[in-house]
Amino acid sequence: MHEKFKHQSLEEEIDGQSHLERTLSENGWEILDRRRDTLTVRPTFDVPFNLVINDKVEIHYTDQTAKIEGPLHYVMALSKAIKGEPVKKKWTAFRALKATVATGFILLPFITQSGLLWEIKVMRHNVEAASTETDIKVESEADISVENINNNGLGVENAEHIFYSHGNNTLIKTDNELNYEKLLMKDEPYYRFENLNLAGDWLYYTRDESLYTMKTDGTNEQVLYDLGYIEDVHVTEKGIYFVNTMDNSNVYRMDLNGENLERLLDVEARDIAIYGDELLVSHEEVVEHLSLDGSEREVVLNESAADIVKHDSYYYYIGSDDKLYKSTVDGTSGSVILVDRPVGTYTLTDDKIIYTLRSDDDFHPSHGVHLTDHTGSKNERVYASNYVESLIKVGDSILFNASGTYNTLEMMRYDLMDGQVGEIFID
Repeated sequence: MHEKFKHQSLEEEIDGQSHLERTLSENGWEILDRRRDTLTVRPTFDVPFNLVINDKVEIHYTDQTAKIEGPLHYVMALSKAIKGEPVKKKWTAFRALKATVATGFILLPFITQSGLLWEIKVMRHNVEAASTETDIKVESEADISVENINNNGLGVENAEHIFYSHGNNTLIKTDNELNYEKLLMKDEPYYRFENLNLAGDWLYYTRDESLYTMKTDGTNEQVLYDLGYIEDVHVTEKGIYFVNTMDNSNVYRMDLNGENLERLLDVEARDIAIYGDELLVSHEEVVEHLSLDGSEREVVLNESAADIVKHDSYYYYIGSDDKLYKSTVDGTSGSVILVDRPVGTYTLTDDKIIYTLRSDDDFHPSHGVHLTDHTGSKNERVYASNYVESLIKVGDSILFNASGTYNTLEMMRYDLMDGQVGEIFID
């Protein structure tokens, strides 16, 4: 299996794009995605084997050449099609294996319910990750902001720079004063750069259904995971932890280079947070404290909680009624309501809580950015807007997207030092 489907690339001569697309059509290849100078294709002739094997092939073409990248078995099949070579139809062990899988196709509904297909995908991921030459070395500890991760992970910072998702689909690198330095990447409006993390000089982020990493200078981008949507991504020096929406929101981990993907905790997680060697997992009606290897477990909060944050000696979280609470870490006192209205999202500073309110009405008059202290005794609205999403704390600022003119979203900055709010512009 590993030898048949390991990643491979090769180049073939073509007579232009029309020759390439005619070859694909005549030989049973489906075009999944079409971009400038690049096609993503898959075979339609290998059912049902390609249901459990990665069958996507990328073609980067010019007028004279086509560079084919993907699983070896399909790269070779496409190469022969381009060169016009006939495919031998002799009975082989591989065809026997296909026949066996075809028999198993009858049992596919039962296999799907058992989770076997997902386990095969995980096995395939680990085989492919181990066979790549990905070399990610982290000499300093990962920098995690749980508050930012709870806000879709749209921003992260280190001692020299801030990285954030401007308008969700543009990845920006700035200095600590938010003076624009570099556009790292820009994608289509329907793609979102989320779950930003830093580990040494590597930047991690998700885009659509994949997790990527690249150097903080914008070079050496690599795909680490592409099995579907993931949430609450925490990159630590001991590995990458996340909630896997494709496997019943179980908690997963893998190495920094994508190897050794594994299910860490078989629970339907609502939220996770990592502080040092401590993993907090909210599921059902409890919050558990775990070691990072999952071996030690202890219930620390007997309540349903989302967006949990540990600050000083308190847990802050959004309860099942969507109100904002805090509770002592040692359990010496019960939960205290800080915001007695449904909260959309929030973040913390040393002395402030910045939050938004949730409403079924998209144009509720109380929408905007609100402020209170850690006791919940003082509340004020610091910015009025019909819609606000994702409060990102970087430096002395809170970044957020707010509704602007003509139903657009504008990137705004709330200065924690002088209380001013203004729009962030980039070139």
